[in-house]
Amino acid sequence: MWRRLPLFARILVFFFANLIVVGLVVLGALRLRFALGPDPMVSLAHQLAFELESVSPTRWDAALAKRSRVAGVTLHLYTPHGERLAGPKIALPERVRARLAGPRPAVGPPGKLPAAGPPGKRPPPPWAKGKHPPPKGPPLLPPPPPLGPGAGAGQLFSVRSASPTRYWVGVPVVLHPTGQGPPRAPAVVLASSSSITGGGLFFDPWPWVLVVAMIVALSTLLWLPLVRSVTRPLRRMTEVTEQIAAGKFDARLDERRGDEIGRLSRAINEMSQRLAGLVGSQRRLIGDVAHELGSPIARIEVGLAVLGQRLEQTRQAAPGEADEDDRARVEDLAADVSHMSQLVEELLAFARAELEPSRVSLEQTTLAELVQRVVAREQRGRCEIEVDIDASIEIIADPRLVARAVGNLVRNAVRYAGDEGAIEVAAERAGERVRLEVRDRGAGVPEAHLADLFEPFYRVDDARSSHSGGTGLGLAIVKRCVEACGGSVVARNREGGGLVVQLELDGC
Repeated sequence: MWRRLPLFARILVFFFANLIVVGLVVLGALRLRFALGPDPMVSLAHQLAFELESVSPTRWDAALAKRSRVAGVTLHLYTPHGERLAGPKIALPERVRARLAGPRPAVGPPGKLPAAGPPGKRPPPPWAKGKHPPPKGPPLLPPPPPLGPGAGAGQLFSVRSASPTRYWVGVPVVLHPTGQGPPRAPAVVLASSSSITGGGLFFDPWPWVLVVAMIVALSTLLWLPLVRSVTRPLRRMTEVTEQIAAGKFDARLDERRGDEIGRLSRAINEMSQRLAGLVGSQRRLIGDVAHELGSPIARIEVGLAVLGQRLEQTRQAAPGEADEDDRARVEDLAADVSHMSQLVEELLAFARAELEPSRVSLEQTTLAELVQRVVAREQRGRCEIEVDIDASIEIIADPRLVARAVGNLVRNAVRYAGDEGAIEVAAERAGERVRLEVRDRGAGVPEAHLADLFEPFYRVDDARSSHSGGTGLGLAIVKRCVEACGGSVVARNREGGGLVVQLELDGC
């Protein structure tokens, strides 16, 4: 069922699952935060207020200084009207002073906290519940000051001041000096620091860093299966399409998925299958045409040879100018037929090279002996061919195909650059591979044409043409033969002039 879901639906499922995971982590972090108790700054303010109630106001500065050293912040005590009660004597920033008159705590009996009640309201007096009669006569104490907004909630406030930049946090408290006398007006404990965290008192980032790390880790674990289920088949598709581009049409992909990736895999497999059929048909057609043309061309060559002999006999019996013209025409026709015969042979060799990979027989072969046999067969006239190959170098390849490839390269070099200098054939080890190079001193090939040299029927206009005898199939056959042996072939221009064709094959 899951494998048949569309990719879009899978992404939506994982997205909402990730939202649920993030929500659960944040909710758990908040519940843990409340379970650990009140804010550290609120706790410090209440502890400080309790401590100040037990000492004389003259010792409040010392008490605040001691607490400041322990907490790592600067503590101040002010009234809501901005009057300093204890702490360093400084000019209070206007933004801080403006916030002092904000929330105030409720005022209760000396030494006791106000009873719990709705925010912003005083607790009901005892006689409101009918337990005690209301007092008679005038009140003993003047009415307390009106409560500020949010009084009794114990909320804190934070302010940032400039020049210099400092961070302030204030907590409203109620002080009852020495536990005697009427309650003081509400006070505010201020803490200031140059750090936004206040040494962990204002804000401790590490729990939230842990929460973010947990969210990232859980999200990664959640999304990893989906990401891998997408990237792994895409990587495999890339490999298969590269193999198809290299002519390996038997590469296939897994088609069991029912989503978009599965449909794409089936499309690639169908494309590969159709390409294999089309290319195979083309190769067989080329081979069949070349084979069928071979016999008629051979008969034409024989007929032209017989005609030439008869013309020669006629000329000897009755010499004349017409006989010379007929003989020249026959020679031209024979040259054209010979060129056609060579083209057909190359076509047939190319078709065989295309169709033979399935019948390749790889074996251990001594490279120097193979190259020497090929050079002895291809060397013509005064052209010098130098072979520099260590006798110990061996390759894993089909000797027939390697000999055909090297023969074509040497033949091309002799044909187009034999008069320019010696042809060099050299080989060396490159790790587990063997590099074989055929170098000449000819005119070389323009850089723009190097990548197309190994395509069928491709000729460089300035250096390769049908008039020079080339068919455009020699290097294409080289490429097919080398690739059938599991190797590769590249061409580059030589420094100082000339062309270098490099074959790379498996060594042993």
